[in-house]
Amino acid sequence: MSGVVAKMFIQSFTESPAGGGSYQLGVVCRGDENKEWSAATPTGTMKHGPADYLDLAWRERRDNGGAGELEVVQVPDPDGGWIMDKCDFTYGGCAVHFRQKDSPWGELSLTINATAATKVLREAYAQSLLDGNPAKFTMYFQNPR
Repeated sequence: MSGVVAKMFIQSFTESPAGGGSYQLGVVCRGDENKEWSAATPTGTMKHGPADYLDLAWRERRDNGGAGELEVVQVPDPDGGWIMDKCDFTYGGCAVHFRQKDSPWGELSLTINATAATKVLREAYAQSLLDGNPAKFTMYFQNPR
């Protein structure tokens, strides 16, 4: 099973009094490699602790006028550290919510309408129903290619 790559940028950051915070993610619309995804993926929200790639991308955007772009890579993985704990599928797409296992910080919510992305997520969800356990993913954040 392949993964889903979302090329996104950080629109804003809201700091939490307890540390960490919430990032509002927007979809990068330029570039052929992101065309299918960006045409149908309107929103994303990420909650995460400090000192991760999201924090670095946000500081690049805020302090240096950079794009603040990142790729959010989601790969179904039975040993992964992210759990798909909520998903609403329709024929046109899905809204998914992931939480990071054993972390008070990690949450990712995406609304996805692109067929290629939902196929991966639907297959992972279907397998999780057969297995009787929520689908797990390896999730990482990287510089855009």
